[in-house]
Amino acid sequence: MTLNEYIDQTDPQPGVKVVLKEGEYIRRDTVKVNPFSFHTAIDIPAITQRYGIEDSYIWLGNNPQLFTRNPHTGELHGSVFFLPDGIPEPPVLSQFIQFLKADMAFCEQWKKDNPQQGDLQAHNARFRAAHAKFLISVKTTYALTDADIEYWLC
Repeated sequence: MTLNEYIDQTDPQPGVKVVLKEGEYIRRDTVKVNPFSFHTAIDIPAITQRYGIEDSYIWLGNNPQLFTRNPHTGELHGSVFFLPDGIPEPPVLSQFIQFLKADMAFCEQWKKDNPQQGDLQAHNARFRAAHAKFLISVKTTYALTDADIEYWLC
């Protein structure tokens, strides 16, 4: 079902699947919920205009279905709205995942190259310096704590 078909229903049907098209939704901020989970706020202006619903929908990672959050319990519920197939994840999230993979590869290689060395943190300084600018931007964007950064840097 299209967004226009959904809005034009005189007798709304439950359990339908409304696949949004580019231009029918607006991606807002992506936020870190826990160390490896991100939510992106999605607005659907036509729904706001037609029904007065101003709360953003929530896009969980790469799942195409959008969710709503119960304002009293905070519980997530699947909506009838879906993003189109192949929509790219937020660029900052892609960069963040690439950083985590690069850091894991560095740590694994260091452990192989230095089997007798016990303190990886001391030898990881070069890698940290190379990514300092990126870490600061990610830390700010996702409200990471120093403990999060320490965890990801082994």
